[in-house]
Amino acid sequence: MFYCLYSGSLVGLADWKGKMEDHRFWLDQDIEYMYFDHRHSVTALAVIGKRRDRMFPMEDTGTELLWRVSNTWSPESDGRPYKEGTIRLQKGRRHVSIEVPLSTPEQSCYFSDRHGFYCSNDQRLLARFTNGKLNEAAIYHYFETGCLPADQGVYEGVKRIPPLHKLVFSDDELSIAPLQESWDTEIYDSSHAGEQVDRRLEELLDIPGGSSVFFSGGVDSALIAAKLKENGREDVTLENYSFGADDQEAAFAEKVADAIGMPFHQMTFDESRLTDVLGNLGKDYAFPYVDQATLQSRLMVADRLSGSPFPLAVDGTGADYLFTTHQDVHSWKKVYKVPRPLREWARQGYEWMKVSDGDPKIGTPLRAFKKSVSGPMFYAMIMMTNSLDGVGFPISKSVRYDLLESFYKHSIPLVEGLPENEQLATLRVILRASGLSAPKIHDPLHINGVQTLYPFLDREMIGIGARVPKEEKCRQGEQKYILKSMLACYLPESFIYRPKNVFLPPFQKVMRNPEVGKWIEREVLASSNPLLAYVDVPFVTSLFRKSEAGKTLSFDIYNFLWGFMVISRWVKQVNESLSVGNDSVSFREIRGERHHATAAASRLY
Repeated sequence: MFYCLYSGSLVGLADWKGKMEDHRFWLDQDIEYMYFDHRHSVTALAVIGKRRDRMFPMEDTGTELLWRVSNTWSPESDGRPYKEGTIRLQKGRRHVSIEVPLSTPEQSCYFSDRHGFYCSNDQRLLARFTNGKLNEAAIYHYFETGCLPADQGVYEGVKRIPPLHKLVFSDDELSIAPLQESWDTEIYDSSHAGEQVDRRLEELLDIPGGSSVFFSGGVDSALIAAKLKENGREDVTLENYSFGADDQEAAFAEKVADAIGMPFHQMTFDESRLTDVLGNLGKDYAFPYVDQATLQSRLMVADRLSGSPFPLAVDGTGADYLFTTHQDVHSWKKVYKVPRPLREWARQGYEWMKVSDGDPKIGTPLRAFKKSVSGPMFYAMIMMTNSLDGVGFPISKSVRYDLLESFYKHSIPLVEGLPENEQLATLRVILRASGLSAPKIHDPLHINGVQTLYPFLDREMIGIGARVPKEEKCRQGEQKYILKSMLACYLPESFIYRPKNVFLPPFQKVMRNPEVGKWIEREVLASSNPLLAYVDVPFVTSLFRKSEAGKTLSFDIYNFLWGFMVISRWVKQVNESLSVGNDSVSFREIRGERHHATAAASRLY
């Protein structure tokens, strides 16, 4: 479910309520409200989604009301802080605090105007309060990294609460501060890492019957399936997606499921439904992100939702970042030791030759040098998914400064004091896995009343995985060595130690699809697309032309093209929703107000 909290004047309340109704009408969802009177103002909470018996769990502590506003599932209610998003409202005064956990596929954002303060996990909803102008820094960050900055939203004026931070709004004063969380810095005994992972998986996989595991047959999902089988959970189904008869990975996934002995269901790629996904990116996702696997994941979710109801989907996202070594840190350090003037010369050569989609023998080394003059090593290694700045889009010095400041202010402090290996693993999880990989199934599921579970994004699991030494993450060339060692208890080695293709759609085929081509011409490359103002139009157009003609491009280029398609559609669809009101708002019963009544809540008319 999506929520929006408002704290401000009574005049602003009427406008807020109208926009809530417009948004839920656009999404075709139910809505619930709760109001809290103050002397000269009001605080209100709206929840949008499929009707449930209750909205987000609420707790009355006597001095405050607390909502756990997370759509991810946890088997625990042990009171440990910062495991999920939380709203706290103090009784007797206008004081609201919102806490964001370390890793989550949801983004909590806020906006303020002359009427008051707004906070939501849906950027599309907050866009209704803005002037519709895009945030330049966020757009360029998205183009370069595939995700949004830790502290900024798509639209100008919309700010994001960074991971593991707390927002406080009290008597018209707003502040953001890191949540205080101590990291376990004791000496780590790697010989017990497997035991700790196993124990935590046992705890996390105590899931409701009828749940689904999104299953690729790879190490991560196979380990989850094996643990469920070990605990006699044949009431859980493994869900797989196939790109057709030639998809060897899908065929292998079925063999793995059979070897484990779990119920298995496979869905098949339907090319005719491509435009269904592309056409609804704005309605399906609360914020844009770049992950090519969104295509089949969204189709997979649609197929699963069309079947029997299920309470929970389990996804193995995060393991690739926690239990593998990153790019060669030693090589990156060598790059940064090269005198900056030489690296600057290499950057200029890269941009002049425009080898981003050409000869990798020339482009790859120059790309590393180019990244090194654009940002510090961790930023270049973790965040920069392409080197198109200065080639496909221009990032000004002021915007670059703002983006690096955000990285150093809101991300680096989260890992200060940790060894380099732990810093890299943790940053990769919170910035890449949570912001890119996890969202692709999350929003389409939770808006339909289905929660998600990401065992490898769990806070305790991150602490375990980040501390595993590099030698245990990759031994004798085998990445995820520690997880593969665990899986060897359940599957033969031939099922584990094998090369695995990346779970991605046949992107060249997608780009050559006639309907997709028409859509690109009609919408993505149309002069009315506001995103074209941020790129070198002839260069980007040439990339689309090459892709449509069947030329093989680099993964980075395909990723950029996919990202440009995603945000173009997302912005267009959101902007269209802003101009369409719901004339029947004033005549509709405001449903759900009779629920969840407490002594602290009252209805307003």
